[in-house]
Amino acid sequence: MTVQPIKLSTCYEVGEATNKQANYVEVIGEFLFHDGQVIMLKLAGCGAGDLHSFAHAHNVPDYMNRAYNGKLVRLKGELSWNSRVLQWQYSWTVYSVNFWEEGAMASSPEMQKKFGLNC
Repeated sequence: MTVQPIKLSTCYEVGEATNKQANYVEVIGEFLFHDGQVIMLKLAGCGAGDLHSFAHAHNVPDYMNRAYNGKLVRLKGELSWNSRVLQWQYSWTVYSVNFWEEGAMASSPEMQKKFGLNC
């Protein structure tokens, strides 16, 4: 059995899922920063800068910036009704990509460093 490396999500994949208002969306990207209101991730295929933002209020963004800076993260989004603004929105939860997942050890040295395997 060949183990495939973990790949960054593409902007196209994220756009398709959110435009269809899928109940659950999963995004894998490189964590760039959290400003207290949004998470900025580097995804594949976004064009200039390959950046994408995800609404995520957090009262300790400095902690998240230290913990996840430059690492791969998995965002899991659940679509829910926001009664304050009267619209459907995704509620995002951040997970560190588990470096024991299939494919981590088969990744390139650069990606293994992002997983924290060959620091």
